Amino acid sequence: MASHNNNHGENAASPEAQRFLVPPPQNGITITTDDNSGVAVVAPSKKRIPFGIAALRKCIPPLRRAPITFYQFYILGITYVLYVFYHISRKPLSVVKNVLHRQNCSVFTAPEDYLIPEDRLHNWCSWEPFEDDKTYKNLYGWMDFTYLMAYAIAMFFVGAVAERCNLRYFLTLGMIAAGALTVLFGMARFWDIHHLAFFFAVQLIGGALQATGFPAAVALVGNWFGKQRRGLIFGFWNSHASFGNILGSLLASVWVESNWGISFIVPGFTIVAGGIIAFLFIIVEPQDAGFPRQNGPAPVEAQPAIVINKNGSHELSQFLPKDSAAQIQNVAPIVVEVVEDTPLKFWQAFMIPGVIEYALCMFFAKGVAYTFLVWLPVYIKMTLAGSGNAGAGYMSTFFDIGGIVGGILVGAISDLWGARGLISGVLMFIAVPIMGLLLMFGHHSYAVLGVLLVLTGLITVGPYSIIATAVAADLGTSLKGKSKAVASVSGIINGMGSFGAAFGPLIAGAISTAASRFDPETGKKTYEGWNEVFYFLISAQFFASLCLSRLIFREIVRMRNSRRNPAAI
Repeated sequence: MASHNNNHGENAASPEAQRFLVPPPQNGITITTDDNSGVAVVAPSKKRIPFGIAALRKCIPPLRRAPITFYQFYILGITYVLYVFYHISRKPLSVVKNVLHRQNCSVFTAPEDYLIPEDRLHNWCSWEPFEDDKTYKNLYGWMDFTYLMAYAIAMFFVGAVAERCNLRYFLTLGMIAAGALTVLFGMARFWDIHHLAFFFAVQLIGGALQATGFPAAVALVGNWFGKQRRGLIFGFWNSHASFGNILGSLLASVWVESNWGISFIVPGFTIVAGGIIAFLFIIVEPQDAGFPRQNGPAPVEAQPAIVINKNGSHELSQFLPKDSAAQIQNVAPIVVEVVEDTPLKFWQAFMIPGVIEYALCMFFAKGVAYTFLVWLPVYIKMTLAGSGNAGAGYMSTFFDIGGIVGGILVGAISDLWGARGLISGVLMFIAVPIMGLLLMFGHHSYAVLGVLLVLTGLITVGPYSIIATAVAADLGTSLKGKSKAVASVSGIINGMGSFGAAFGPLIAGAISTAASRFDPETGKKTYEGWNEVFYFLISAQFFASLCLSRLIFREIVRMRNSRRNPAAI
């Protein structure tokens, strides 16, 4: 019989106990060892450098010798920028809504060849089919609902698809297609399209295509970073959402008054450019650049050896760890088991402990955040005197600024305490009274509104962004031998959150419409119903924190036990 003689006896397990998990032979094999289980895991050593990186390495020779830390932060940066592009392309509609339906057309002059209908004297400048004062909010709500439902349903599936595809190709196609649909919405302005079916179709397809980004991006970052400082890393990284929303608002606001179609076209071409960047410069895994994997055990060198498979047959070209003086000798057999790191099935990912609680929490938390995202410019214009369309768009960015700061702070604190559920749940509960203050005092002045929007964004967006990224990555790599669950878990948690994001703005629009009051003589609206909308949001935020109560209690008990017995950590 043939086996491997280990000269380092103090580290060697008995030959009978040694098991090597060997994938099907590929070009280049990297062997990794797991100190906890004593199992050696053999994984293919791949080098699949994209064209852009290959060209840069050729032009800049030091890049060939750059350490893995350089590439880690490179991937962090490029995925950050790419997902900023996603959010830039999602923002225009919330800014353009104030132009598609204008409250007062008396300040505008109609074209000479346009005869204003008698029943549209006050809203002739609105874009059909959004001109009706009594129905436009419901139309906006249903359009947002269509978009976000398509996004949510697609999210459950794209994670599983992404894990079975090359993430670089997947992200490239997703970004280009999503950009094309964003441009198509803006072309309605130039093609003079007024059919409601067109806008709903664009929202439906565009929402599904937007779902391609998040699971793929989280999986890419998860591939390159281990669990240490993951909260801080993802807290910073997930600020792409708020930063993208800020840029999207500013970009859309430039043309919102002059030509709202361009407010969609420019962001659309931006995300298309991002797809080209992804194809040229994304490195999917550390192994593609010649580095060891970051979510598994450390690699050791390997050499060919003769082994005996489980069925007793001899096989050449398998690989065993190469210690200082490894030799092939006739000693006890080594059992070799051929396995692959295959992606989890959907139900397996769903049953990972903690996934259900976080998914339910995200349903409420993301619903609240997206309701602010969708309706905040409209709310500000209606409640803050003199804000205007552009001013409302600019003021809404304070909520996103709070989200950026909140994600980083919550991530850093959760790393320090090691209790992401506890930190997230407590902050979500604190958000309840803060949102009450926003309702009571937000309309007093720009300064007061700005401060309250920053605070609200900090303690609503911050916790949910960590759950969407760091928690999903933690849970996705928590099963031994299954490192390809990050995209699936991210898809489940964010998919459930996206259902909340779909229902939240829709319900808010319906509540505002139902609670609105009109002057019976003039037919003009005298009350917008925003108080009732805030009561709904405050209740949803409370339920979000309630969903994490079991995890909060469990983490408090764990922290208390660790203080009593530090050696047990």
